[in-house]
Amino acid sequence: MANRLRSALTMLGIIFGVAAVIAAVSMTQGAKAATLKQFERFGTNVLTVIPGQIRRGAVRGAVGSRQNLTWADAKAIAKECPSVVAVAPQVDTSAQVKAGNTNTSTRIVGVTENFVSVRDFKLAEGAFFTADDVKAIKTHNPFAANDIHLANNLGVDVNSMNNYGSSLIFGHPQGPTAGRLIIEGIEEVVMAGGGYMLFGGCAAGDTGAAIVLKIG
Repeated sequence: MANRLRSALTMLGIIFGVAAVIAAVSMTQGAKAATLKQFERFGTNVLTVIPGQIRRGAVRGAVGSRQNLTWADAKAIAKECPSVVAVAPQVDTSAQVKAGNTNTSTRIVGVTENFVSVRDFKLAEGAFFTADDVKAIKTHNPFAANDIHLANNLGVDVNSMNNYGSSLIFGHPQGPTAGRLIIEGIEEVVMAGGGYMLFGGCAAGDTGAAIVLKIG
């Protein structure tokens, strides 16, 4: 009887040991596959360029805190480097978002339509659009220099913005002027056959809020 119990316990120990080894190998293989898949998504031929750090005295900012890369740099790389297949510039920031009674801080990433192919991502919802797809741009700015700066960064003709008037003509009350510009922008896009409309509102002389509407 003792020998049978000893044999049963030995067999049970072997079974548990083998099962543990199989489970450990399976977990390792699963983690390895997930890691390899993530590396494949990054791509073996993807080069990431990140701006440097801001340093003020003994205080050093995080990597990428120096904003010395521009949209013009991205276009120059795509144009001057024939071995580069695609360029996908990226801008990161954080903001507080609110839905009903819930609000949270989240990361906001601005990218171009090339981002999906470069990073091998799949778009679950929505669609990418470029400045060429925007049929009307309306800005509520107190200074013409703001519009010129925005046009240069978007790569659009400043003379194509704010058709039919702007805050510089209407005055500068935030609510009435913003509402008027949005309505005029919608009408302008409808006359153009549909597309996107961009509106930006000022805050202390700078763009503090923006909205993009798709009009059919």
